[in-house]
Amino acid sequence: MTTALGRALRRARNRENLTQQALADKLTKAVGSKVFPSYICNWENDDKGPPDKYIPYIEEILGPITKKATRKEKDAEIIEHETSDFGVWMRNTREEKGLSRYELAQQTGLAVPTIYFIESGRVTNPQDATKEKIYKVLGKQPPEQHVTKRKHPTYNGKNVHGFNPMDRSDWPPKGSSGVYVLYDKTHHPVYVGESIHIGIRLGEHKDYEQKEFDKWFDATAVYGSYIEVADEKARIELEWVMIRFLKDSLLFNIKYTEPEEDED
Repeated sequence: MTTALGRALRRARNRENLTQQALADKLTKAVGSKVFPSYICNWENDDKGPPDKYIPYIEEILGPITKKATRKEKDAEIIEHETSDFGVWMRNTREEKGLSRYELAQQTGLAVPTIYFIESGRVTNPQDATKEKIYKVLGKQPPEQHVTKRKHPTYNGKNVHGFNPMDRSDWPPKGSSGVYVLYDKTHHPVYVGESIHIGIRLGEHKDYEQKEFDKWFDATAVYGSYIEVADEKARIELEWVMIRFLKDSLLFNIKYTEPEEDED
């Protein structure tokens, strides 16, 4: 069964007069890894459509395809996100400067999906280092209301920050200790972890058991959030409470950690 997203992809490709080979070549250049024409064929005709990590690159080449698909049919399995004030300001400022998402990504050193996630509202509170990179390229900072209007979750006075787990340059900065959560494309948490160095821990996820972890890290862990917690005991307790509270939602905590018996 072809999804609405797959049909939207085919229509957009035909509108741009691109063959599947031509689109695959453009995606290969944008993504930095080989994309075969057979991928395009499968995305247009199977029951899933393109993986989430490719959508920002596809839309950079073909224009929007996700909104058109989700408004007409629900089988695209893509949800609409509430765009943040910061995301709106960032998109408008980028367009005023005549920059594409790809160009902004190139100039900031961030990945295209990171720009996409912020503008679309998946990440509503980017970490400070990411914001500074964006401000430097855009040449200004947003008005105060665009960064303070929405109240972000806090823990012991610390803000929850979003990041793109597929973009190492957007990971929590070196020395960030705390608890982090990885989510799938439907906003469901799939993994909770804690570390004295979150960035290093994410790298271990990426490199450890390479074949198995790449399969879920790249395809399932679409975005993440973290909160800084310096105290080791507090980190472990917070992680444990979250795992116990979320239970079966955390598919990869269940798969990759040994279960512990309840105390009597």
